Amino acid sequence: MISNFVKPMEPPRDTNEDDWLEIQRTRLEELARKAPILKILASREFFQVYFLSLSQIFFGYYVINSFKSYGAAFIEDDKFLTLIGSVGALCNGVFRIFWSSLLDYFPFRRVNFILLVI
Repeated sequence: MISNFVKPMEPPRDTNEDDWLEIQRTRLEELARKAPILKILASREFFQVYFLSLSQIFFGYYVINSFKSYGAAFIEDDKFLTLIGSVGALCNGVFRIFWSSLLDYFPFRRVNFILLVI
């Protein structure tokens, strides 16, 4: 149900831009009538995705917040620790785009499983 909101539709080849925008607008209005926000928030799929994301985000924030304490105890060079934190943040931003683009080609379960294994 929720995936209907995020799946992009390809415009037909014989449709001009104004007609396509009108089609999209009516489609969004129809989806809003079919699945109001409270119905989505009460759905089983929403809770599954929510708790899955919450459990994975918790671990990520723990690692992000504890690397400085760990580094202060075992690494003497502050410049090296700053470099490691900066490279980690840069990789985090780049790989967020990479992993989300994989969702266009592979199912969510497969991509999420790979993330969990790494």
